[in-house]
Amino acid sequence: MDAIERFENVSGSLKRTEIQAIQDTLEKLGAVFIPENGLGYGVRLKFNNLEAAEIARFECEGGLVADDRVP
Repeated sequence: MDAIERFENVSGSLKRTEIQAIQDTLEKLGAVFIPENGLGYGVRLKFNNLEAAEIARFECEGGLVADDRVP
């Protein structure tokens, strides 16, 4: 938590190990880190099958929802 507070307060930078620990924790909680794809990096949440179907029905933006589904 100290590392995040230090980073948010711009009073220091994060070590690679701290960045990895934060990423690992967020991934365990359902975050998906999206690599550079020409439009920049990103982060989004994984969704279960019901949530993914509801989002697909509302968004109608194309693309595959199946990649975001978790058991």
